[in-house]
Amino acid sequence: SSGINAEYGVGETVNKAVLDSGASKTVCGLEWYKCYLDSLDDELRKDLQEYTSDTIFRFGVGKLKAMKMAHLPVMFCGEKMKLEVHVVDTDIPLLISLKTMKTMGLQINFETDKVFLNGQGFD
Repeated sequence: SSGINAEYGVGETVNKAVLDSGASKTVCGLEWYKCYLDSLDDELRKDLQEYTSDTIFRFGVGKLKAMKMAHLPVMFCGEKMKLEVHVVDTDIPLLISLKTMKTMGLQINFETDKVFLNGQGFD
């Protein structure tokens, strides 16, 4: 592991994501990625694609190069979709970037604490 301190640990975020409008790209830690892959059923696993990545991420005062990039099959608010996710060797959950949220058509209402996808609200 990199030794870079992250604000979030994987423990309470297994198979969950953090909506992170400050993230430059959608990224997750290696442990989160492994746990997620272990939980995939055969239907979703067959849609997984992995690629090399040269993307550098900054976390606090440190930098990490992505180990890989994956087109990760996910169920988000009941919708099956693929997310472009970079994987880094540190203990962070899946951080969904603003760009990815926009691509998904995701809307966040901070007043009601609801997320909207395709017009449907979720707590």
